[in-house]
Amino acid sequence: MVQVTQRSSSMITILVAVLGLAAGFFVYRSMGAYTVIPAPATGAEAFSQLKGLTTDFSVLQDERFRSLKIFGELPVSPGVGGKNDLFAPF
Repeated sequence: MVQVTQRSSSMITILVAVLGLAAGFFVYRSMGAYTVIPAPATGAEAFSQLKGLTTDFSVLQDERFRSLKIFGELPVSPGVGGKNDLFAPF
């Protein structure tokens, strides 16, 4: 078994740290430029984008939609759920 002295142990630690930093630097440089996302529209700009929005309700007239059935009780009766006070002791 090889006996490692305190000095060589410190040198190995420093060498591993330097190699890790060098590898991180090269990985960081290989990533290239970052894409900047523009800020979202606010105020009148957002409203003008929604101005031409239309809703198509023709799906509600489809026979497949009209043939859907409701199973179970309606309205749903609330069941027992959880504790009243989440922070109360057990």
